[in-house]
Amino acid sequence: MLKHNKDLEKISVIIPVYNSFLHIPEILDNLNNQTYLPSEVIIVDSSTENLTKNYLNNKKFKFNIIYKKTDSVSYPGKSRNIGIKIASGTYLSFIDSKTIPDIYWIEESLNSINNSIKCIIGGVSVRADSFFQKILRSTSYGIQNNETLVGTIIEAEFFKKVGFFNENCRAGEDIDWLNRLKHFKDNYCKRNNSNIEYTGLPKNINDTIKKYIIYSYHTSKIEVLQNVKNLYLILTLLIFSILIPKVSFYIQNFDNKLIFFNNFTQIFVIFSISIILIILIVEISFSIKNKKNHFNLYLFIILCILFYYIYNWNNIIALWIEDAVLYVPHITKKFFIVIFLLSFFVRGILVPLSKDIKLNFIFPINWLIIGSLGVILDTVKAPFYIFGSITHPFIKIINISLYKDKYQNFDKKKLLILCPFPEGVQAGQRLKYEQHFDTFRKNNFLIEIKPFINHQMWNILYTKGHYIEKFFGMISGYIKRFFTIFLLFKYDIVYVFMWITPYGPGWFERIYRFFSKKIIYDIEDNILIVRKNEINPTSRFKSVGKILYLIKYADQIITSAPSLNERCKAISLKNNCTYICASINMKRYIPNIEYNNDNILTLGWTGTFSSQLYLKIVEPTLKELAKIRKFKLRIIGNFDYHIDGVDYEIIQWSKSSEIEDLTKIDIGFYPLNMDTEWVSGKSGLKALQYMALGIPTIATDIGNVSSIINHMDNGMLVKSNEEWLQSFIKLIDYPNLRKKLGVAGRKTVIDNYSTDILTNKYLKVLKSNLE
Repeated sequence: MLKHNKDLEKISVIIPVYNSFLHIPEILDNLNNQTYLPSEVIIVDSSTENLTKNYLNNKKFKFNIIYKKTDSVSYPGKSRNIGIKIASGTYLSFIDSKTIPDIYWIEESLNSINNSIKCIIGGVSVRADSFFQKILRSTSYGIQNNETLVGTIIEAEFFKKVGFFNENCRAGEDIDWLNRLKHFKDNYCKRNNSNIEYTGLPKNINDTIKKYIIYSYHTSKIEVLQNVKNLYLILTLLIFSILIPKVSFYIQNFDNKLIFFNNFTQIFVIFSISIILIILIVEISFSIKNKKNHFNLYLFIILCILFYYIYNWNNIIALWIEDAVLYVPHITKKFFIVIFLLSFFVRGILVPLSKDIKLNFIFPINWLIIGSLGVILDTVKAPFYIFGSITHPFIKIINISLYKDKYQNFDKKKLLILCPFPEGVQAGQRLKYEQHFDTFRKNNFLIEIKPFINHQMWNILYTKGHYIEKFFGMISGYIKRFFTIFLLFKYDIVYVFMWITPYGPGWFERIYRFFSKKIIYDIEDNILIVRKNEINPTSRFKSVGKILYLIKYADQIITSAPSLNERCKAISLKNNCTYICASINMKRYIPNIEYNNDNILTLGWTGTFSSQLYLKIVEPTLKELAKIRKFKLRIIGNFDYHIDGVDYEIIQWSKSSEIEDLTKIDIGFYPLNMDTEWVSGKSGLKALQYMALGIPTIATDIGNVSSIINHMDNGMLVKSNEEWLQSFIKLIDYPNLRKKLGVAGRKTVIDNYSTDILTNKYLKVLKSNLE
């Protein structure tokens, strides 16, 4: 039983062709026999011959064939873009002229697509007929399912968000597109099996080397496989750093002294190489997402250090004394032989095994052939990957200026989001501007998000220790902010949330202000006050001056509370400040609460490590309340907590279960300090979350929450421990009061603080800064 309606969901299959007619008949036959037929197959042909055209003239199919002949030779990206602009299907799918789908491909793929999953990435296996092709498959592809653009099926409307293909490269444009797709983490899935077979492996070593040279050259010109390219460059720089000190020794007897390296030059060159190495290692370390790859990186660094010391063994250990016990003659040659043999072992055995190649094919002899071919191909790729690593910053700028503008979203206004944390993890970001992204996109804004820290850093940010990781995480953030400077001219608006960089003087802020067309500065809480943090003691180095500079010179300020808005107005030169509170998506916040006393009631609080100090305010009250009333305390957070004399549970905060966890609360409480200036700038976000779910809410009568809650109308406001205690008792004892306040609180959020209401305020701010 198909899950998709054939009459409504039409599939457009796009096939670029360039002098590769051989498998076209088989491909079209399999498409003609699909269990879920495509509505149209678009062939974009840039061949120098007419074999495909002549074949189509004599054949009929169950789907519509659209044949487009290009005026000149087109790379695959350009041909696909031509086909996409012609396509009329609700879904787009991609096949190459050397990839053959089985007859279940479309049906199985569509059955994985639903309301949230807009795309399924293709899975391809590699056909190897000859012995040489089986050897090549063992070095590069393996027999497992390979994740590829070929076989990918994507909703046409969703494709517009990901963007078109790079038209200027013969290879790598598919990886580039998949990398952009993966920014939409919740909207795609991968195939667990392959139902497309690749038939294009070269038949001999000459064709293989030629193909790898061409593909490596084109891949070096775009922003893909950057970690691999950087590792090639690191290895090259390490070799240079070892050889440079020996240059003078080797040429000291030459008559020509122009190439003689003095000590100062050597020191300068080695220092420069070391700085580049550190930057590259930091960049790789903080762009790798899983622990296995981190282990591989650290192992690589250890091997490089070992390489250096073995290479210099006789100098460091034996002081070049040949009679010394630890002196090893010809150690360099012996070491390079060991490295060479080791590379054969890795390329000939470990790599094939990781690609599911069977042992009986690898042994007893084939591993030597596989290893030889692998080493040859690595050597062929090396110069192009090194070039790609060196030119990466410039390539990135060129790609953005020439490629993304022209082929992705040329008609959209470009909005750069500079924020502290990755998308979707921090409440201040999620419930402020992030949940309006879909509205921004529908109103012709192209959004690019550049967080200061990545997910790996976020996971350790509020835990004790991890000082080395945190240090490198900060360094990585500053490096990313530095390179972003060269891209600022491309954006119509730079949207800064909280800060550009966390520490130090305001150099970055001044540079960003100078190069940005417009800056919108969105602040939450009163960040003009620097608070100490026992987990991250470096917070004391935060600068208020850089915050004041942004408030003063930004084109627009967005604040989280009325009092903070007034203070920013007094600082801003343009006096252009707008109060926009955190908002709630009422389509997600569905109440599930029963206002009765049939069961023991649950009192609830949600927050992070940084806000647990507010929880401690009500600890004495909760302990006192536990002596006279039965209740359960639910704490939803990202930290450990303990309170004596109270029946409590700790729920680890999770984005996926956040709302479900909140719905199990009968009474929500939101305590704040009464005597701190900091809380005057808080938006009252947690109170709004309770109220949106119809949960009766008690909050400290201070800051913005005082303007959200009217006492005994849609919630309760308190100022002292006694008032906290009496309010808890009233809500526990009187279910009708809970119902009155809960229903009224939800109505308050719907009328004044829902995303439907506040999204228009954001749009007004954005559009006013385009005029």
